[in-house]
Amino acid sequence: MIIDQLVEILAQEFSLHSVMNMVSRISQYHRIQGSQGYFDAVKYIQLILEKNEINSTLYEYPADGKSENWGWISPISWNIKSGELWLTKPVEKRLCRFNDCPMSVLTHSKAADFEASLVNVGKGDSSIDYKNTREKVALITTSPRNIFSLAAKHAVMGLILHPTLERAAKIGDSTIQYDGFWPTAEDLSNVTAGFSISHKQFLEINQYLEQNKEVKVRFKIDANFSIETGKLHVLETEIIGSKIPSEEIVVISHLCHPALSANDNASGNATTLELILSLIRMIRSGLLSPPKRTIRFLWVPEFSGTIEWLKTYDEQRKISRRKILAVLNLDMVGQSPEKIGTPLTICFPSISTPSYLRANLRQALEKAANQIDSKNGRSYRLNYTFAPFEGGSDHLITNDLYFSIPSTMFGHEDPFHHTSADNIDKVDPLECRSVGTVVGAIAYGIATSSERFLKETINRVFLDVIDESLKAEPNITQSEELSIIQKRKLWDLLENIGLKRIISLTSLDENGILIEDMNHFSDLIKSQFNHFRRKLQSDSGDQKPEKIGQALITRNYTGPFPIKRLMRPDRREYKKIKLDAIGTDYWGGVLLELLNLADGKTPLEDIFLLLNLYYPKVSYGDVLFLVNLFIEEKILIEKGTSILTAIEYPYPY
Repeated sequence: MIIDQLVEILAQEFSLHSVMNMVSRISQYHRIQGSQGYFDAVKYIQLILEKNEINSTLYEYPADGKSENWGWISPISWNIKSGELWLTKPVEKRLCRFNDCPMSVLTHSKAADFEASLVNVGKGDSSIDYKNTREKVALITTSPRNIFSLAAKHAVMGLILHPTLERAAKIGDSTIQYDGFWPTAEDLSNVTAGFSISHKQFLEINQYLEQNKEVKVRFKIDANFSIETGKLHVLETEIIGSKIPSEEIVVISHLCHPALSANDNASGNATTLELILSLIRMIRSGLLSPPKRTIRFLWVPEFSGTIEWLKTYDEQRKISRRKILAVLNLDMVGQSPEKIGTPLTICFPSISTPSYLRANLRQALEKAANQIDSKNGRSYRLNYTFAPFEGGSDHLITNDLYFSIPSTMFGHEDPFHHTSADNIDKVDPLECRSVGTVVGAIAYGIATSSERFLKETINRVFLDVIDESLKAEPNITQSEELSIIQKRKLWDLLENIGLKRIISLTSLDENGILIEDMNHFSDLIKSQFNHFRRKLQSDSGDQKPEKIGQALITRNYTGPFPIKRLMRPDRREYKKIKLDAIGTDYWGGVLLELLNLADGKTPLEDIFLLLNLYYPKVSYGDVLFLVNLFIEEKILIEKGTSILTAIEYPYPY
């Protein structure tokens, strides 16, 4: 069965009522990593699987803030019963309450019961901001996770987070932000208590402060940490492959988030759950045959649970034939087109993992977008866009060079992300169904790999390679920044990536039915790229010197890169600003791709050319800054003879 057919029949089986009901139920749990609320949400999903006679496994891992895998440290188990913030002077009124809005209490706040004066410290990310804060509560706009140790040095009693004016303009003046401390066991003693309030509440409080009135607040929080007994939980279920069970396709969604958060990520959890229920019903009814390869479904605490689960996989793949072929990550997939207004965004796998998966994504989404549906008197059609590889969720771990698993993420840019406005009324079950059918069609198609599927996929891979090259041609040929040599080199690199995408189908073609097709399409790709190279006129006067040259860099760590190393508080201010400027787009995709391409074999010049093509805003200066910074911080090392040390540092700050 081919992808177009799979999309059609899955759309008929996928229940809109069921998925919406599950989004609603899951969103009611306060799903903080390692908490009772998270465990209760896991058990809810597991109970649904059991009622449908689907076996599952619940894994437990430490939630102690000190267990470490590849530099990733587990979060600390934390539970909260209640919390209230009161303004006591110059007027008395309750500002927020956990029972009304669970994210109003900053995650990992310590227990508190005190009254203190309040001061506005602005951002709160510099020592100078805390010159008059001893034994007081500080109003801040910076994420508490980045500054709680700094606040502790100045004996701050508590923190109140509020949105900046810019943020409030996007989310509304009555909306609060989700944030927290996320300490390790080592810095737990620096954690204080904290709340999150709206911009409207901040304006009222700040007006009193500007009038030089005494402002006092009362904190009351009943919460505790469970360092010794707390556990992380990962729920797993599977459709076991009938012929090659050791090879698998993984569908993953992170379950952690505060109560009432619906799109992030109850929508991904419910869509994943309804997808496996649909597939199982279709297999049991005979509409679908059991897949040859295993399809595995995971509900995880984001990053921390994935790392723990992958640690076991890493050990098994070294001693057995177990292999993950692809990862499909569902993170915020239910956004209502009318209420959110942004398209579904699908990020492509890393440049470092060329694969047939790109072509599968394009085909399945084209088919899904051609299905026009109506509900409650309105017409619905999937609106989607593609993005280059980006970070932000669990797929960045499996895409990492250490695993090199082609992985993609389905999600939305959502102005209400991590706010109290992310609620059930902004979820559209039709959007969930579109994502579920696309993910299901791809996962089942890869897992089954029928001859028709393979033949269709190799054709689609070829068309995808050609389409990408034609879109890239104007940017390459008309570039005034690249020399002829560099342009030719870029065509060489893209040709190599295209050929690898064709060859990647070898992993699915156990009977060798694609050998002739692979040779045929490989020859066509080579011919096309030879044509591009011939179109470049040889002009010796155009030869710009290679600014980075053949310098080689490699990673100075083992395992998937621990992203917390990018959040060093001791980094000089201008470096923080520059790193943030480069890393903001695509959720740090540029930084992560640089590390994925740092294999000790690919010259830095080639890395730059690829980064600049897929992320056009990236300049030579940006790449040099990142490489020098990462070498300085021992994230990267130079391999062999390099010209890097001879390059004048591009930022004379």
